[in-house]
Amino acid sequence: MVLFNKANSAISKEFYYFNEYTRFEGEICFLIQNKKIAGIGFGFDLTKKDIQEYLKQKGLPWERTKAFNNSAVFSEFVKFQGDIIMSGTPKGVSFYKKDDKFKAEIYIENKLIIQKEWKVI
Repeated sequence: MVLFNKANSAISKEFYYFNEYTRFEGEICFLIQNKKIAGIGFGFDLTKKDIQEYLKQKGLPWERTKAFNNSAVFSEFVKFQGDIIMSGTPKGVSFYKKDDKFKAEIYIENKLIIQKEWKVI
């Protein structure tokens, strides 16, 4: 398992374009309060892939390629106070560009509980 920390400055409701080497992962996210899951949401985990590859080749830590301002884009949560765990995605990682549109939906027992749309700015 690989864990990354992101500062509060990484949290954003807007989906920003950084450059052609930045990629995204769409993830179900869990809000943690008092060591329990207190909410659910959807998020995009952004990564600076070019810098990540360089640091990996040198055997250096590459956390900074994931922990930068506006690199954790979130929908609303059912609740919103506490730590957030992003589930991670082994597949489905891709690059994006300005003006791309994304839509996320989360269902529980066939009931839509979260729906959010983003346009990359």
